[in-house]
Amino acid sequence: MCIPAGVMAGLAVASGGAQMIAQRQQYKQQMAMTAQAAALQQQQTAKQVTGETIRVAQERETAARQSIMQDLEQAKRAATEVTAMSQSGTTSIAALDDQYAQYGFLREARAAQRKRDALGYGMALEEIRFGGQMEQARIARSRPTRPSLGLGLLSTALNAATTYKTFSE
Repeated sequence: MCIPAGVMAGLAVASGGAQMIAQRQQYKQQMAMTAQAAALQQQQTAKQVTGETIRVAQERETAARQSIMQDLEQAKRAATEVTAMSQSGTTSIAALDDQYAQYGFLREARAAQRKRDALGYGMALEEIRFGGQMEQARIARSRPTRPSLGLGLLSTALNAATTYKTFSE
């Protein structure tokens, strides 16, 4: 009766060893998938940052062109008004100063808008990066736990002892 019990205990050990090997392989696969997910998330965040940068560059270019056109229109109006005043003989320093002041206020308002736009751009990039960091943290939390060799051996030994006892009776 001891021989079948020993064989069965040996099979229990072999089964436990196979289980430990399978757990280890599964762990390696899950870790590879987690690493791949983290890399993909980094790529996605980089693409979002690049997309936002391109969008803002296009908006800045459009705004710069509009600003140039507005400056040209303002200069044209000012020149027309100065010419009309000089032809009518009502040219005054105060009127010219008023024209230049209006032009200066317009430029100051545009500069303030550019500062607000730059702040918004910085905040948008920060939000994209923060979202990427949060996703990286979520991925890191989903990493599998490494199977314990000691617990696996203990479980296998206990299973083998139980099997041996069962078949030796």
